[in-house]
Amino acid sequence: MADNLERRVVKADYPNCFLFYVVAKVGPSGCCCPLAVVSRPYCEGSGLVGSCLEIVNVLSSPENRTVIDAETRLAAQFYKDGGSHVDRFYPHEPPVPGPGMFDLLGNDAQPETEEELPRSLAEFPFISSCLLLGAGYESARYSAYEVQSRPLGTAYRDDSMKYGMAVFDITDLHDIRYGIVAFKVIHMAEVKLNSWGDWDPVEDSEPEGEPEVAVEDNRPRDPLSATGYMKKFGYVGYDEGNRLVVELEKTPLVRTEAFEFIWPLNIHNQPQGTAGSSVQPRTLNEQALINLIDSAIDGDSFDMSIFDESRKLPDFQDILLRYLGEAPDRLGSTPVAGHLLRLAYAGHRDLNWVLFRQLSFEVVAAAVESAELKEAKSLIICVDSLQGDHTTLLQALSRSNSLGQIYFLQGPKRTSDLGSVQLFLRISTDAEYSHLLRSKVMTFTHAFSAPLRHTSWFPAAGYRFPFETFPVQQMFVRHQIDASSNSKFRSGYFYLVDALLGPERFAAGFLLYLCSVQTDLRLFSLSRAPLSLGSPPRGEIGSIIAETFHLPAQNTATPDHSTGTRDLEPGGWTVVVSHDRHLSREAVEVNKRTHWGYPTQARFLRYAFVRAHRRISADAKPEGIQAEDVEVGGLMDFLRATAPHIDATLIERALDDTARIIATSQPSLDPGMRWLSVLDEGEARVILNGLLAEWTAALGRV
Repeated sequence: MADNLERRVVKADYPNCFLFYVVAKVGPSGCCCPLAVVSRPYCEGSGLVGSCLEIVNVLSSPENRTVIDAETRLAAQFYKDGGSHVDRFYPHEPPVPGPGMFDLLGNDAQPETEEELPRSLAEFPFISSCLLLGAGYESARYSAYEVQSRPLGTAYRDDSMKYGMAVFDITDLHDIRYGIVAFKVIHMAEVKLNSWGDWDPVEDSEPEGEPEVAVEDNRPRDPLSATGYMKKFGYVGYDEGNRLVVELEKTPLVRTEAFEFIWPLNIHNQPQGTAGSSVQPRTLNEQALINLIDSAIDGDSFDMSIFDESRKLPDFQDILLRYLGEAPDRLGSTPVAGHLLRLAYAGHRDLNWVLFRQLSFEVVAAAVESAELKEAKSLIICVDSLQGDHTTLLQALSRSNSLGQIYFLQGPKRTSDLGSVQLFLRISTDAEYSHLLRSKVMTFTHAFSAPLRHTSWFPAAGYRFPFETFPVQQMFVRHQIDASSNSKFRSGYFYLVDALLGPERFAAGFLLYLCSVQTDLRLFSLSRAPLSLGSPPRGEIGSIIAETFHLPAQNTATPDHSTGTRDLEPGGWTVVVSHDRHLSREAVEVNKRTHWGYPTQARFLRYAFVRAHRRISADAKPEGIQAEDVEVGGLMDFLRATAPHIDATLIERALDDTARIIATSQPSLDPGMRWLSVLDEGEARVILNGLLAEWTAALGRV
């Protein structure tokens, strides 16, 4: 009867996809504008909180701060030059299905396909990589997730039934802020009340007709904290002492001004920023010094003594730095520019010169070798705008004992990554400069930019990769599907050279990967590797491995789902991993007695590092790889050959810690079995030959 019908909320849902933004006050008049955008599907509850915490840790890491600061300066110039007019758009919003009974009970709908996005150059590739790796890998759980880099103009809409957002403000890198925005999705329908005048979604009949679905009406522009988010959506199992929530609560919330660009009231409106000018009035001393600087720049000759009196001012260096920052293009490619840089940066540890686009390599080289800058530890320049020949600078860097960190960046308006690629190729192939890759920490824009476009950057042919510096060429992994006597394997082939990982950092990342092997299809663990073996991940990042990042979600042994094999090059190392399963007799017996249904298959790992003595074709040959063709060993042997300074005790402890993590929450192994072990030489060759044969056969089927 109609009298028994009542309109009710039949389901209060939540957004299960999130947009992650990094913003900073770099826009017109101090407006907050985006520097990176990433999306992650099926992200909610403690999973969202964990990702937010990882992102905060990555953005706060001292190891990342120099490049983040440099790209933030580039962003301020970018938005000043008109970048605030980037095309903004809303992400694809798929239709929300009307819930049948299974939906009402909270079961997942069918997974959606990844949204097709343009693969343009990321304006700020390092910050984008920080955001992507923070959202895509949770070190506390050794878990990797599907994430997608999005264009800078991606906007958030508060009536979205699919997306929430998490925002991170890095205006002050010593005071990073975060905030979560998410609104309930309400399903309203007419339901037939039972004899008690109520309706139960499990016991009673389904709603009459399709429910109406809409986002809650009250949508304030206020950020939620981790606690506020978990309480609002009533996540089962949440408690006040949740470790992730407690840790994230230590980070302050963003102010609402952080939403101005990314959450527009009208997508066609451009952000106006804060009223008033950001340029402070100058004092007489400042104006006099600026006039002196201008006359020096515009003059035909330069005499350092003209600044003798000005240098006595207590704020001389601050005034000079501020003026050069306001008018960076005033510095040209003449010797005057080098003298001014020496005055401005005397005694500074970091030579952050990314904004000085009119310099030449020769001016930079002369400046870094000056007495005033001899204590500097890092150099950051934008190579796509510098004039002249980079040889002079490479020679200066080779002579410098103090400069240990070199950053060759490119600007947000570049049309290619060729500038930093050419520098890397010159350094890596020239015997006079290749030592720089080993003696200094070098960062190149292309290594972070190319993966975000799902493309590789190194030459396809005619290039000898420096395996003496970055020794691991590729990794082959086979995953046992079940523990039956006739078990099958799913295989993955990963080409790793563009990771640019030295031996110790690769070793640290490899052990992290072994802990994450079930979920880490993109090898994000290698990109999140700590700098040294035995240290936990603290937020430092490396470049994403380009060829693995564009793989489909399910990695199988077909040419469409792996990066493929390459010929085994002499001097390069190929890592073989066998991810095996074992039916635990003890767990089976427990289940028989208790009927609790505990897992009965234990996962354990065996591996080997294989170095070719000669070039070995990746096309499988009937005779296979022979013992005399390769050297086979474990992590200890690999590091003994490539990084002999690392203490053997440290390596053993790191291996033991990894085995303990692998064993956590698993059924027991039988006596004599190990959670992590090295394949013997013969078995390693058998598995390697089998993987190569499988790949060759897969190619033949295409």
